Parts: sequence; structure tokens; C-alpha cells
Amino acid sequence: MKFGDGRFVPVTGKGRILITLKNGDHRYIYDVFYVPDMKSNLLSMGQLAEKGYVMHIVKNKLSIFDKKIGSLILKSFFIKKPHVSSRYSYG
Repeated sequence: MKFGDGRFVPVTGKGRILITLKNGDHRYIYDVFYVPDMKSNLLSMGQLAEKGYVMHIVKNKLSIFDKKIGSLILKSFFIKKPHVSSRYSYG
């Protein structure tokens, strides 16, 4: 995986992650890369859009919806630079 500053980190696996919605249902996000040297988790908005997810950003809040089931699956709040908050609330 290549970062914007030109650095590379090795991807050692590819799989799926299971998320639990507030109503107790489970959903998978597929084709997720495993990068053991990463200190934070990253989501690619472009790749999520390709898979049919819809993103809304209003002020400091990101909401991600699964278009197939019409349900909110993730809500995250941005904090001041340089990082995005890791406080997640699943749909």
C-alpha cells in the first residue's frame, strides 16, 4: 500500500470484517486489506462507494449507509487535525 507521502507498507492479507449494527444484525465489509504495520484503521471512501455504500458528510460527522438495505451502518465524528476520530457508532 502506498501513502500520499510516497512511503510503502506491505499488505499481508485480504479478507472481510464483521460489523454489528445497533439492531443486532451483522454485515460484512469485504476485500479489506490487512496491514500489520498500520497504527490506525483506514476506510477508503472510494472503495466503499464502488461497493454500493453511500457517504454523507455534514460538518464534523461522517455517516455511511448500506444502499442495499437502506440502513445506517457507521457514524463517525471528525476531530481536529491531524487525525480522524476513532469513536465509531455502528448503525
